[in-house]
Amino acid sequence: MMAMIEARSCERFKRLSEGLNDAYLAKFYRRFMESEAGHYTLFIELAETYT
Repeated sequence: MMAMIEARSCERFKRLSEGLNDAYLAKFYRRFMESEAGHYTLFIELAETYT
């Protein structure tokens, strides 16, 4: 469940960063997307390890 939440956040930040005209804010949200992607993959790895 947590991986799904993080994946959705990743998707939202990606779309937001791509739709901004402000380069600073686009980069800011892109970095959030990258962080959420890391969380998403971590939760998948944990689920695979412990299930």
